[in-house]
Amino acid sequence: MDTPLEKYEILYTIKKGVAAFLLIAIQKATDEGFDITDCHIDICFKEDLIDGRKYYIVSFEPREVTPENAMEYEKLHDDFTIKIDANTKEVVAAHPSK
Repeated sequence: MDTPLEKYEILYTIKKGVAAFLLIAIQKATDEGFDITDCHIDICFKEDLIDGRKYYIVSFEPREVTPENAMEYEKLHDDFTIKIDANTKEVVAAHPSK
């Protein structure tokens, strides 16, 4: 029996429809001078149930938010969030929490 020469695992799969929004968010955050190095990335999909508009919201967070550190995180507000229109792929809002 041969010994394997390498081992790998897929950590995350980003679907092709979401990848474009992630790239837009990365570009916007870096253009605004936010350092995304070592950030956790959250990607959310939001649909406004009143007007039907759809958005992708991408947040870059330097620390992982857990129930244990949520209060500390609320004080620091050191993340950067980008809201992108799902139909036009235009940035609707982009801002740090500070």
